[in-house]
Formats: sequence, C-alpha cells, structure tokens
Amino acid sequence: LDSQISLGAGMQLASSAIQIHAATLNDIDVLVIDERAWSAMNPGSKQAVINALRNGLGVLIRITGPLTANHRSELRRLGFNVNDVDIVQGVRLHKTDDGKTALALSKRPLQVNSRDAVNLLQDENNQTLALWRAEGRGRIGLWWLSDSYRLVLNDQASTHGQLWQKAFATLARARNA
Repeated sequence: LDSQISLGAGMQLASSAIQIHAATLNDIDVLVIDERAWSAMNPGSKQAVINALRNGLGVLIRITGPLTANHRSELRRLGFNVNDVDIVQGVRLHKTDDGKTALALSKRPLQVNSRDAVNLLQDENNQTLALWRAEGRGRIGLWWLSDSYRLVLNDQASTHGQLWQKAFATLARARNA
C-alpha cells in the first residue's frame, strides 16, 4: 500500500515516492485517486493510467469536493456525465448486519450518469452513491460518498470494511489463480 496526500502549499505526505507510469501501474490492482489528484496529473501519467485501465487495472475516482468544468470534462472522457443538483446530502446506508441503525453520512450533491455503468453503492433509499463501468479489460468507478471514515469512528468498522471490500473486489485487476 502506497499513499500520497497533498497538504497544500506544495507539501506532500507520502509513504514513498509514487511514480505513475506503465511499469508501476502493471504491479498494482487498484488505483484510488480523488478528482484533484487526477486533474493535477500530467498528460503522460493520465494516459498511462488509461492504458493500464484498458489492460485490466481497477481505478476508483473519489469526488471529494466541488467540481470544476475541467473536472467534469475529464470525467466525461472517462464515461461519466456529472452534474450538480440541489438534493439532500445526508444519506443512510442499509442497516448493518448486527441490526444497528445506519449512521447518517454525506454525499456530494451530484447526479452521475453513464450509458453503461453499474451501481457499486446505494443508500437505504436506493439512491446511487458510486458507479462503475468496464473500460477494455479494466473497470473504472466513481465514488461520491464523502465520509465513510465516520463509520470507523462510530463503532461500525465492519460496515466500513464491507463497503470498501466490495468496491475493491469489484474493481480490482483480475489475476490468474
């Protein structure tokens, strides 16, 4: 597991220097990135990710903040039409396995469409919070649930783990047994 987090003013917190190119992408099964990091990537790195996606890499783009016109354009090129909507941002997931009432979480106020996407995550009212679609031999997902980490902080780590396990299992590169 490698991570790289931009702290602002050019400072980054990283477990190691992550280089986005064909060789490193071939060694991983899932790339999770937010819309800001995707937009900040140089064109060569973006093309390397797209090529790796088409060759089997799983990619999950998390929408963590307001989207610019450039963000929307790039997401459209990846097969997702994303629009702001005036909707309630509070959501509850389905009841937990142990019968606990689901914690209220937040989603970005977005309407996301794709001609060939499949639901990855829905709230208790069956409103979509994440989608995925096939691209070549890989899968790309878009996730706009904002604060799933709160599940862990509120003694629902199992639910948190199940959410992310499903996402990674759905998107991850298929490997030979």
